[in-house]
Amino acid sequence: MEKFLKRSKTDSASKENVIDIGNINSGSESDIGFEKIRTRKMSSEAWAFFEKTKDGKHAKCRVCSQTYKTSGNTSNLFDHLKRAHPTFRELPKPANTIKPFLKNVETYANTSERKQAIDSALMGMIASDVQPFSIVNDKGFQKFIKCLDPRYELPSRNTLQNVHMANLHKKIKDKLQDILNEVDYCSITTDCWTSRANEGYLTVTCHFITNEFTLRSAVLSTKKLLVATNHGSDNIASSLRAVFNEWGIMEKVVCVVTDNDSTMIKACELLQKRHLPCYAHTINLLVQDCLNQTFIKENVLAKCKRIVTFFKSSTIAYQ
Repeated sequence: MEKFLKRSKTDSASKENVIDIGNINSGSESDIGFEKIRTRKMSSEAWAFFEKTKDGKHAKCRVCSQTYKTSGNTSNLFDHLKRAHPTFRELPKPANTIKPFLKNVETYANTSERKQAIDSALMGMIASDVQPFSIVNDKGFQKFIKCLDPRYELPSRNTLQNVHMANLHKKIKDKLQDILNEVDYCSITTDCWTSRANEGYLTVTCHFITNEFTLRSAVLSTKKLLVATNHGSDNIASSLRAVFNEWGIMEKVVCVVTDNDSTMIKACELLQKRHLPCYAHTINLLVQDCLNQTFIKENVLAKCKRIVTFFKSSTIAYQ
């Protein structure tokens, strides 16, 4: 009996030592509630050197970036540490900072509105400022973009050229076509020119007045002639007719402005369109004729060339 009484006293004393959480929170003896306090189980030591991937099925070593499959157990992770990093217990445990999160920022999806908006703005900058597509490969430009928005990933050069430029061209062309459909009359300026690569092109520019009485100009085409080796009036006329029909302005063109070349004049006759000589080109021809006069060429121009040569040949005289 004495043993039983001693055991009862011991149990009562142990109950008195239990932490009364309800009483601590409320301060009232009537709201007594005992909660079972469990000590949280410490996570495995291996997770100090590994981090789970996004799918949660793999773990990546923080030291060597090796990836292993795991379902929660850490046996294979410890095997890697013992095999590849035998002194891992002596290594300083990586501190939990925000840097890993910033380095592994998830990029925008190709279908996201933000990604498409930046791509469109980038293509617009390249087109308006006549920048090369290779700008996306420049290290400084890439660093600049990452500083502006770390989640944005630049498109490749081929994607810009074959996808975004084609989309922008179609968008602008459709918008210009809608404007030209509302125009009753327009004029054309055109000329043949040679590129630095020694390739011949024909550029066609349209000029018109909108319903708001605003003078507008738009380049309709810069292409090679239909027959690149033929610069005759027939071929030029056929190339112009193809551009006019493409934009639906054949009956709206009231005049064509070109230089004074005979082939361009003949091409306008074949198209049955009024030809007007370029005023600036006419003035240029007049000035060239004046400069070719003997008293100007041998006296004034010769003296000017000698003066320029003197200063260009001496850095001291140039200064």
